[in-house]
Amino acid sequence: MLRHFGYRYYTIGFYNPNTFYLEIEEQEMPDFIKNIAKNLEKMGIKIRYGKWIFANNVNTIIIDTKEFENKIGSYYTINGEVIKDQNKNWIKRWLWEYYGVDSLFSGYDFTEPVVWSYAVGLFLEEMLNQEHFKNKKIIAHFHEWLSGAGLLYLRWRNLPIATVFTTHATRVGRAKSDRGENLMKEIEKNLSEKRRFDEKEVYKYNIQAQHQLEKACAKYSHVFTTVSEIVSKEAKYFLGKGADIITPNGLDLDELSFGSNWIIKREKLKERVKNFLEAYFSPYYSIKTNDPLIYFISGRYEFYNKGVDLFIEALGKLNRHLKKEDFEKPIFAFLLVMVYDTKPKAEVIENKIAYDEFEKNFRLASDVLLLEFMREELLGPDNFSFDKAIKEVLKDKIAAYRYLQMKRKGKRPPILAFNLPYDERNDSILNALRANGLLNREDDVVKVIYYPTMLTSSDFLLGMDYKEFVSTATLGIFPSRYEPWGYTPFEAAALRVLSMTTNVSGFGKFLQSIGYGNDFPILVMDVLDKSRKEIVDDMVSAMQRVASMNQEEKLKLALEGREIMKILDWKRLIKNHLKAYELAINKL
Repeated sequence: MLRHFGYRYYTIGFYNPNTFYLEIEEQEMPDFIKNIAKNLEKMGIKIRYGKWIFANNVNTIIIDTKEFENKIGSYYTINGEVIKDQNKNWIKRWLWEYYGVDSLFSGYDFTEPVVWSYAVGLFLEEMLNQEHFKNKKIIAHFHEWLSGAGLLYLRWRNLPIATVFTTHATRVGRAKSDRGENLMKEIEKNLSEKRRFDEKEVYKYNIQAQHQLEKACAKYSHVFTTVSEIVSKEAKYFLGKGADIITPNGLDLDELSFGSNWIIKREKLKERVKNFLEAYFSPYYSIKTNDPLIYFISGRYEFYNKGVDLFIEALGKLNRHLKKEDFEKPIFAFLLVMVYDTKPKAEVIENKIAYDEFEKNFRLASDVLLLEFMREELLGPDNFSFDKAIKEVLKDKIAAYRYLQMKRKGKRPPILAFNLPYDERNDSILNALRANGLLNREDDVVKVIYYPTMLTSSDFLLGMDYKEFVSTATLGIFPSRYEPWGYTPFEAAALRVLSMTTNVSGFGKFLQSIGYGNDFPILVMDVLDKSRKEIVDDMVSAMQRVASMNQEEKLKLALEGREIMKILDWKRLIKNHLKAYELAINKL
């Protein structure tokens, strides 16, 4: 966007005091924004301005509506109507009267974004009164229902601003699929039979306000877009309108390259993962970690939507198969599924500290002894024993680590690396792991690590961000039953990692439309027309095949996957957004 629009491009965001100074470099406002800010402040709307650090320093306007939300005792004139206390209750009434949005029983998760986005509409209206924007064409692109009140305000006021609305996933689609329903099959059937969606159904899920707001935005925007053909079909059924243009999600492949020395970088990262695995498992029993096989799943905690249940069942079956075959190499399966307010288990921390201390001293002792050996100063080269000499130097550290191993004797490594902020007995993932016999026993081929926190370089255990971890993996497995697009398999392929997705994901469907997906590097699994057993068996077969591949075969396929992903670089895909903007301008 910056390449195309330069300084004329602005992003508008929500004020979060906890992250504002981490993400935004605050700067003095241009005069035209100062003018707008002065006018809006009378209404309790506060404006901040700066550069968005993690988005190429794009111009960013941040809107704080905390005071505006509950404003009392003020009068405004809008559309010729004198309005007292234009606050959250007035906005909800307005949405009901003009757009049929029933928010009577909505919670704060609806109120907060609606008030903010309405304020965005007020901000954009004020822009039109500034000399800076006279005789300029203005396009406002709104994402998801959370920003929708701003779009509806612009249309209500009949303002000369072209509007584009993008839904990344319908609210009804998320709600229904998260309950294990085969959503795409239902949609295909109902569309073919020309059945209409029963609007009463949204009340069953208590999402009527979000759904009705989303539906109004799709109807009243100048241009309606979705991120995939799958979501367009959803929208056609649930919202009564399909997309005017498909705007698939891209990635900046340059950011996912690690540069020309990516192999060296990856090997260093693999060494860190290997050390983590040693620290996690070796206090309990010996473990092979040379060039480990790492399988993973990641995403929001949507147990059925994301196919986490299928992933766990397939791992359990794979474990039983490989144990019978005496498969020699362990497979380490990571479940990177976010839970908030988690803290590492004390047992895991103790293991990590003890191992790190031992490993650090072992390396130091090895370096010293190697230097002495090269100088032939220790015992002489003929009767020199590295093992014996290192043990002598490290005897205290070895004794400490042996003591830790004695403490862990007879126990199993935890399957959960963190404490959850609720009773573990109520956690679906833990219950499924136990039910499928994934308990990290010594004879288990598949070892599991449920890692329910965001990966960052400051993370004490793995100490790397998501991109770095994924680059060390062997296979990413994403058996989603509902996935409007699907960034995770896309990212994995871009990072030269084999991946599996499904034919009900936007990404999977896109791959099939361009002739890929029948096999690795990116395997698109059929989950639409198969039974649960068939899906799990297909997954097990694919997992087992990857485990049996040699290094050369895996690397060749991974490089091929990276090449395929060039089709989805933002450099190419941005044309879809530009086309949507042009169409919106022409509809003004």
